[in-house]
Amino acid sequence: MLVKIGNVGFHSKEVKYDNDCKRRYLNDMRDELKKANAPPAEYKQVNSAALENIFMYIESSVIDNHRPEYLVSLHRHYCQYLERESDGDIAPHTV
Repeated sequence: MLVKIGNVGFHSKEVKYDNDCKRRYLNDMRDELKKANAPPAEYKQVNSAALENIFMYIESSVIDNHRPEYLVSLHRHYCQYLERESDGDIAPHTV
């Protein structure tokens, strides 16, 4: 009996019977997926630097020089900086 149950968590076995177990099972799976898909710490540093760069660009170009910018061009500028600083480790964004 334990061999049959060993590969499947008890929560997943009880999902069809109990709403509370179903909710707990889904929350556990969501948390596990978040941990598995979390970006490494260096991605956060590169992303923070890219955001700081785009903030400075907006301040100097848009605010100080009263130059209008499309959101698409700001996003492109952000993505280019992100690709340049990550040395190709982060997948490129396209717009």
